[in-house]
Amino acid sequence: MRFSSSGRFFAHDLGRGGWRLTGTVPPDIDIFVQGAEPAAARTLGEACENGPIGLREVSLEWQGDGVLLTVTSDEDARSFKARSAMVHEPQPQLYEALPLARLDPKARRFWRRIFRLAAIPGGRYLLGIHARRLARRSRR
Repeated sequence: MRFSSSGRFFAHDLGRGGWRLTGTVPPDIDIFVQGAEPAAARTLGEACENGPIGLREVSLEWQGDGVLLTVTSDEDARSFKARSAMVHEPQPQLYEALPLARLDPKARRFWRRIFRLAAIPGGRYLLGIHARRLARRSRR
């Protein structure tokens, strides 16, 4: 499996072989790398010093024993291995595509009344009495 993204990236050292690469071009992509080999510290450390102009492309290739990360700077391309990598890419229309339940007007009115009743002093007590009475009726 492969992933590649172009644009300018900030590199943030998280310590212990952990790095966060943040893209500056929308969509804002975050790449979290764990267990990067020591060569990564030299490459990504230079990118930290140079700011977002240091890296212009990041490519990930997931392999059986880890991830091969290739970063392309303005001068050259360098590769190093890491234990794992996770890509976070925001999906603004994610919830619009999901088949979420929608309440009809009667159900909205019912729940609005329940929440109003629960908010008044003693309302929860009245709801409890009513719920117990309905439970007794349904057992008969």
